[in-house]
Amino acid sequence: MKVQWTFRRSETRQDQSQNYLEQKLPRLRRRLSRFGSDRCRLDLTLYGHSSRNSWELRAVLTLSTGRLIAVSEKSSIEQVIDEVIDDLARQIRRHKARVRRDHLLRRRRKIRHELLSSSPFLEQDVQQQRQDDFFEMLSPLLETVRDHAAYELSLLELEELVPKAEFDVDELIDEVLLLAYDRFKLRPPDSLMEAWLLELLNERLNALISSEPPVSLTPYAEVPVSDEDEANALDLEDVNFWMSHVFERDDTVRLEELVPDEEVAVSLQGIEAEKQQKKLKELLDKLPKRQRQALMLHEASGFEIPEIANILQMPEDIVYPMIDQARSTLRRNLADLR
Repeated sequence: MKVQWTFRRSETRQDQSQNYLEQKLPRLRRRLSRFGSDRCRLDLTLYGHSSRNSWELRAVLTLSTGRLIAVSEKSSIEQVIDEVIDDLARQIRRHKARVRRDHLLRRRRKIRHELLSSSPFLEQDVQQQRQDDFFEMLSPLLETVRDHAAYELSLLELEELVPKAEFDVDELIDEVLLLAYDRFKLRPPDSLMEAWLLELLNERLNALISSEPPVSLTPYAEVPVSDEDEANALDLEDVNFWMSHVFERDDTVRLEELVPDEEVAVSLQGIEAEKQQKKLKELLDKLPKRQRQALMLHEASGFEIPEIANILQMPEDIVYPMIDQARSTLRRNLADLR
């Protein structure tokens, strides 16, 4: 992170201010790990107010997804730096949650639009028994389904409900594709395609637990994407590109995002990301299955309450209380991290 100081009637305190800030910056750098600290800039202006015997510090943190501003006035330089760092840390957490939510909504709108646009052609492929073409068109649109499958499968392995490494995500997705092809004509006309596909995934996950034999699927050919095509698709000036970069698909959801409050953030300070992920899986494993699924669909995949109710086949009015209960349980179980 680039840091730029400006001193106004406070030039004699440059060394004191810079040295104390360096002790506090690691906290911000940890919070900014997903944004890439090399792409962040922190501009600080320290004002000396002799008439009030105080110091005022203004901090402007510029990220690829927005700008955060914090101001403090105190009787000592250490106090203003402490207060500004505390304020920025809180703002980063809230900003990260907003950006992540916006990204999930944009990603889901894009997938939903593509699924809706593809639906007539998928129907045509089914009618004309063009299975390979159906798979080829639908497979690239299963991003959310794949993410959900990966997380649920890892938790089933942790619970020892399925043997480790016996099933993989690609196999599950292939089975969902075949089920979608076989049942496409029976799909409820008023159901969202993505929610229907997740219902099929949940059916297969439940079948794994009950040791039902896997569906046999004929492999289909994937369409390769060249490096040149991928590079041409990037717009480095587009804020949505940076949102996607910050929250790319293989970037795992974190505890502080599932339970977004300052107390949790403090609990997680100093714990390595890998250990946080291990702890997250252990805590999620302790949740009732439906609570866990509702929480992950809402927070990790961006589904709205009515959509989750449809996917999990339950009344809408109990979905949000389930999510709230899941958060409360996670918060209580975090006590051993403190």
